[in-house]
Amino acid sequence: MATGLSSGALTAKQTSLLGCGAYKGFQDYFGDGGTANALKSAYWNETTVGGSPGTVTIVNGTDDLPVYCALASGADAADSAEINTRNKYMVRHNISDVTTVHLRFRARITVIDAGNADFHLGLADSGLAHAAVFISDGVTGIEYLSDDDTATEETDASGDISQNTWYTFEIRIVTGSVKFYVNTVLKATHSTRIPKEPVEVQYKALNSGASTNVEVQYTQLWVE
Repeated sequence: MATGLSSGALTAKQTSLLGCGAYKGFQDYFGDGGTANALKSAYWNETTVGGSPGTVTIVNGTDDLPVYCALASGADAADSAEINTRNKYMVRHNISDVTTVHLRFRARITVIDAGNADFHLGLADSGLAHAAVFISDGVTGIEYLSDDDTATEETDASGDISQNTWYTFEIRIVTGSVKFYVNTVLKATHSTRIPKEPVEVQYKALNSGASTNVEVQYTQLWVE
């Protein structure tokens, strides 16, 4: 599918900001539906590491499920797969006229083996020091986490998110708080640990004793 905005996806105000200065909003549906689907290099970096490296695959769509990007961690400890947006799609709030950073994506998470899962999905810098992410709780669950490179603020999400289920996730970084939404419902607001530095979109599956799959159907990133 083309990367232009679909009808009604964003408001007129949001659309007017796309492509302005360093804050380029975009959306990606991961492929054109053909047999040669590949990650769009104009948007994404891809990293796979480990003795049995993780994989990044664009899965062709079906009648019931559109094309999506599948990240598999690999079978051995420390194997991982990650995609992150390129530098020109990094964003930061509270600079110039940007007061809100929005990230919306549809994804599902599956921990394949019993053990310690490790994954995160959301906005972060390269070292995960400044972040607003949906992240593994270190076992098989998930939590909402924000980080300002001083400390983290965390909220348990185990009652909101189940494995192997598609959800629409949204993160909003605003002045004074980070808000986490699941299927359009506000689930957590963090007001003490707010990322201060530029962040990028990151989706990562890491084997820390359990194989993990992260699948992402689409990504939308914009600012207001």
